[in-house]
Amino acid sequence: MHGSVANIYFMCHGCSILRLSYGDALIDQSLALPPGFHALPGGDDAWNTAIRAAMAGAEPGSVFWDGTHGHCRAAFVFAPDRPLAAGLVLDLGALALFDAIAVLAPPQVPVHLLPPDGLAVDGGRVATMRTAEAPAGADGVPEWAVLGIDVAVSSGTAAPGETPDQTCLMEEGFGDVAPADLLTHMSRHLLGWLDVWREDGAVALTRAVAERAAPAVVAA
Repeated sequence: MHGSVANIYFMCHGCSILRLSYGDALIDQSLALPPGFHALPGGDDAWNTAIRAAMAGAEPGSVFWDGTHGHCRAAFVFAPDRPLAAGLVLDLGALALFDAIAVLAPPQVPVHLLPPDGLAVDGGRVATMRTAEAPAGADGVPEWAVLGIDVAVSSGTAAPGETPDQTCLMEEGFGDVAPADLLTHMSRHLLGWLDVWREDGAVALTRAVAERAAPAVVAA
């Protein structure tokens, strides 16, 4: 990659979580992502773009994204420095996305997680998440991990009212939420949940996900 290179650390109470290294040639400067993250064009398939890039040695902190067609689709590339508990990256993403959408939600509009990989607004699914990671090395640490999100911002999968279990943010009164703004909010909250993981462990994330799950999911 061309351009200057900088090394950045996620710092959580003085302890580094992930080392991020990036060049500035292809960075999408239209997104005000927090330090350590840098946006890159994801094309028509941000998820597979990120997977291919991670396998080819993409710089950690890369966020491949696409905000067209009424959706916010993005994939975060991480370089873990320790073993990852099963489902940990998915929990990190779910909590960060929940907080971002909850902040933007109109008053009295309920937001819930649909574990393990969904998020609902007022009972209708608006987002899905997925993860992938390299096989763990001899030390138990994967070389890379990718977190993907797909949020229906202004375009659901069907006509309004046709599928009551699915919706989009605009239909739920969020107004003109820009995909770039949603991704920026999520990135900031992701840093906070990385901090929680470092300080309190994966069990704290599992507990937080359960607390934010839809009542029917909890009951099940």
